[in-house]
Amino acid sequence: MSFDLQLMGSLATRVGTNYAATDAELAEIKRLLKDPQTKSKQLEEDIALSEARLKNLREQKDALDESMHSYRALLSPIRRLPRDLLQEMFLACLPHERNPSMSTDEPPVLLTHVSRQWRHVALHTPRLWAAIHIPVPSIPRNHLGEPLSDEYSRRVADIMEQRMCIASEWFERSGVCPLSISLHEWNAHWASDVFATVAKRCLIPFCRRWKDISLTTCASSIRPIQELSAADTPLLESLRLHLTTIMVPPPTEDIHAPWKHGSILQSLRLTQFQISAKDRDIPYSQVHWGLLTTLVIEGNRWAVSMYPDLAAIKNVLRQCTALIECTVQTSAGVMYSPEGDDEMQESPIILPHLKALTLEEKYDASFLWQLHAPSLHQITYSRTPSVEPTSPSPLLSFLTSHPDVEIQRLHTSSGSMLADEFLTCLKCCPLLHTLHIKTGKYMTPMASPMMPTIAQHLGQIGLNDSLLIAFAPASVDIEDVLCPKLEDVEFMMDSKFSEEAVLDFIRRKQNGEDKHLSKLRRVKFHFSRKKPFDKNIEADVKPFVEEGLQAELLYDRPFMKGPFSLYDGLPTIYPQFPSLPGFHSG
Repeated sequence: MSFDLQLMGSLATRVGTNYAATDAELAEIKRLLKDPQTKSKQLEEDIALSEARLKNLREQKDALDESMHSYRALLSPIRRLPRDLLQEMFLACLPHERNPSMSTDEPPVLLTHVSRQWRHVALHTPRLWAAIHIPVPSIPRNHLGEPLSDEYSRRVADIMEQRMCIASEWFERSGVCPLSISLHEWNAHWASDVFATVAKRCLIPFCRRWKDISLTTCASSIRPIQELSAADTPLLESLRLHLTTIMVPPPTEDIHAPWKHGSILQSLRLTQFQISAKDRDIPYSQVHWGLLTTLVIEGNRWAVSMYPDLAAIKNVLRQCTALIECTVQTSAGVMYSPEGDDEMQESPIILPHLKALTLEEKYDASFLWQLHAPSLHQITYSRTPSVEPTSPSPLLSFLTSHPDVEIQRLHTSSGSMLADEFLTCLKCCPLLHTLHIKTGKYMTPMASPMMPTIAQHLGQIGLNDSLLIAFAPASVDIEDVLCPKLEDVEFMMDSKFSEEAVLDFIRRKQNGEDKHLSKLRRVKFHFSRKKPFDKNIEADVKPFVEEGLQAELLYDRPFMKGPFSLYDGLPTIYPQFPSLPGFHSG
């Protein structure tokens, strides 16, 4: 302030301008700056001293905190947990939908890297090591089945040697616990010595403890497994076989070695069986079908010859009287219908305990018209679309002919039925609380215009605002409400829903004014258009999200590509959209 006052006299009015000082004024300015510069230097020295003192104080504090931290760690409640409780916590950390990997980024291996105590507890908890996923890298081959690279083959051998050692240690740590093992060889279209070696060295020595086994490989690579007997696997409850077929087999190779009589398929504890293979790979005579509670029979969706025969599937299902869950893919090679098939029509498929059915039909290959399942509550249904679809839909025929069946969950796909059939199906399901519709696996932008299927008709007739009004009309008459118990809806396909109708639907379901309408727990809508700039449905839905509703409202990405896209051939870069807790938009 004193420096400014001194300038007030002669140069104050010149400060902040482009004025060029005279020689006399320059000398005067230098004289005026001498004392302030000295003061500034002194202040700089004082600041340096203060910063040094502050740094010293911080170092003292950090050292003190560090010494206290060591003692505070002793106060941590988790250190005082009983060993058995800590073990249960470790077990709860394991993935529930799959077997744990060997990765150090997830349990159980991750738990051994936290502390010495945790490592000791983890290594001495056998159940923690009772499940494992073992991936087997595929070796690229030419059309004759010869490896394309010897160097790559050696690398695969080295990697698998390491993984086999880890797996052996893993099983040793599991003590006497029943084992859950998934052995996966990606894209295996040739017999694999590596897979067979892993099976012989790591799996078979522990076969008496097998409980849940999943094998993904070439059909001819499981011969060591086929040689085992039911007596070798007394604990086996679940067996999943994802088998591929050699694309161009050597003429001298027998790729379809039979299962040994009395094989593991005849284990008396086996209640869950899954096989993905062509018909001749399925050992129909080996399995105790009447003991199964879960059955999955799948094929190769890209080739008709890779699917199990429908007649054989029917015969199997008739024997599976204890089934609770069932998944079947039927073949597309032969037309099946009630007419002209008197023997099958007279022999129904009776599954009294079946609760969940997943059915992927090919064209007109269906057994639904023969199925009798009074306990069925969940259906996942898809059907390969044809240019001239059979009417009525097999699913519709089943629902209309079995009014006593109370379907609560329905999952279907575009192309599975026509729009009017879809609406009739919904009317047959008054207790439905979950409805999911997704784009069919076989529908493409180029193919869908040729097929008068759900992909077109639902978008123009069924999946529009009138459907949402039918689910939650403004003036409620319970007899006119479609599926009043709906709580979980998902429409992931082309539709004609407007944002206003979706918002009104959510409001009517959530306002609680009508006790006949169940509130929504989850909604997921796909708007088959770009996100409009003049609408902000997220803000309107936010209050319901804050009350617990899970909402996902998705739009076509701005860079979504298609046959006529202006972005075709350019790198795909998806913009990021902000989301609210419990709310997702795109």
